[in-house]
Amino acid sequence: MSAYARARGRKPRMTYDEIVGQALDLIDKQGLEALSMRRLGKQLGVDPMSIYHHIPNKSELLDAVIDSVMAQVDITVDDPSAPWEERVRRLATAYRDALAAHPNLIPAIAAGRARMFGGLAPAETLLSIFDAAGLPRSRWLIAMNAFSAWILGATTMELTTGRGAARVIVDWAVSVSHDDYPHVATAVATHHAEEPDAYFRYGVMTLIAGLAAIASGDEPNGK
Repeated sequence: MSAYARARGRKPRMTYDEIVGQALDLIDKQGLEALSMRRLGKQLGVDPMSIYHHIPNKSELLDAVIDSVMAQVDITVDDPSAPWEERVRRLATAYRDALAAHPNLIPAIAAGRARMFGGLAPAETLLSIFDAAGLPRSRWLIAMNAFSAWILGATTMELTTGRGAARVIVDWAVSVSHDDYPHVATAVATHHAEEPDAYFRYGVMTLIAGLAAIASGDEPNGK
């Protein structure tokens, strides 16, 4: 029995899920940079080397943590009897909620470590919605990537700045010369401040409108 285990009065036994869960807890409480095998071993009450029997390295551990968060996307919000547009809105909100629950993990997810969209179950749900909408199968993965990118981007901006993306742009461009950049200046001058929720909804509505256009064949090469 290791010194870590003796100090905590427990056997040095653990499961894969326990390791991943404790790693996420460490990130939630102390930040992404706090994740290390040494700190995780201390939190688990085991010799850090024993973690490698379950997960070969820190990189795969981080991937597993992200997978666990993506699996938290609540697909039960989907109602197959509802209009597909409403189904998209509900799933988008569920994805956003899963990300927002673990803001310290956002940088790793934004860096491209997340595998597709929330694991296989949420991906299957989203693709079933695209199917119901009549979206061409050749566009399913492109649409899923666009959907995921918007939600991740909007949520990242909100969590890292405390403001919606449009508010950040307004603050940055407020002194822009109308003569030099007339369209930027006009957009800033006519902008109505809204809460991040409103920006998020508008972005999702824009995605839905694009999906509807492709499904109806309005887009070139849509089929």
